[in-house]
Amino acid sequence: MPVLCKPSVWYIFHGIGGSGIFGVKDSMDQTAKEEHRRDMFSLIRNYEESNISAREFYLQHNLPEHIFYYWRRKYKEVHSPTEQGFLPVEIGPPVLSPLNELRGSVQIQYPNGVQVTLDNSVSISRIKALINAI
Repeated sequence: MPVLCKPSVWYIFHGIGGSGIFGVKDSMDQTAKEEHRRDMFSLIRNYEESNISAREFYLQHNLPEHIFYYWRRKYKEVHSPTEQGFLPVEIGPPVLSPLNELRGSVQIQYPNGVQVTLDNSVSISRIKALINAI
């Protein structure tokens, strides 16, 4: 049979044939379940606002780990920023200029002293071919 306590000493779940989630028996009326839900959400909200680890928080409040994470998941389901859990993203036109505008002129100097200067309109593949011609 569960014993319902206010924060700091939480719910103790003992008994034969006890059912429900951490002190909330299926036979509890809807008002009591809603109050329990509000209490647990308040606790999770306190955790979200704190700067301590989840483990440290649930240990400080004598709350079993699985119960803490159960209510944390329930809290996030209700308080998520969007229904799908995704944020909208707007995709605009590309910011970068074409490759030819990003590079300057290219100079190739061959071993025999010949020097070739190319402007930025020459393709990369053409420059590669000229280098490989050595």
